[in-house]
Amino acid sequence: MKYYLIPVELCQFCPKNKISKPFKLYLYLKVHCSGKMKIPKNDIELIKSALEYKSDRSVANNLKRLLDYNFIGYNASSGFYFIRGFDKIRIMYGFTRRKAVCFHMSDLKHFKGFLAGAVITNLILVQEGREKAAERRKGRSNQTASFPLFPIANSVIAKILDISESTASLYKRNAHDSGYITITKNLEPMPISYQSFHLFKKSNPEESQKIIVRRNLVYLQGPDLIDSNMKFKRRKKIEPYYKGSVRGGGDFY
Repeated sequence: MKYYLIPVELCQFCPKNKISKPFKLYLYLKVHCSGKMKIPKNDIELIKSALEYKSDRSVANNLKRLLDYNFIGYNASSGFYFIRGFDKIRIMYGFTRRKAVCFHMSDLKHFKGFLAGAVITNLILVQEGREKAAERRKGRSNQTASFPLFPIANSVIAKILDISESTASLYKRNAHDSGYITITKNLEPMPISYQSFHLFKKSNPEESQKIIVRRNLVYLQGPDLIDSNMKFKRRKKIEPYYKGSVRGGGDFY
């Protein structure tokens, strides 16, 4: 099945700037054309159906947002829209990382979960990279290390996407429900009885939100442990002539 490599920085940029819906339209257009296209009435109906838009205005508004961010261009005299390539967007916004997530057309059905899963998976890969580096420093580079699930706090996701921690929790749950990540609760048993639970919370207010009770047993709840079901690869380096064409006013998709 054909897939596209979406730069992970773009997956962070769009929800942070509240343009996930326009970005969803951008990907739909990118999949369905070779770089430029007209959008007649029949295509608008197809877009509305595929992306579950309620009206033509929804399509028009999201096209305008894409134009505002220069993800697409438009020639009024010819009526053609020009769908920018990922590498051009990388250059325009200064995205330097080559890390990218594999995207299939079917991911449009759970796009919010897909973007959240990509952001979270990137955090996992960062932690995994640090673990491997630590193993190499210990002289274990020839050994196959087995790493545990990685803790991903809502506060970290919230900081990256500039959202509240409650919204970050919803994003994480959406990614889990859509099958992009698997969440395991991180519960540490505490040596206190159920009867003294409320007294302990009062005397430890800084930990009170993290203390929970399940089946009359008291636990300290840490950040959720996450495993990812997404596939990441590395994009090719941006060629120098691409950079030169942008500086010289040229264009490429």
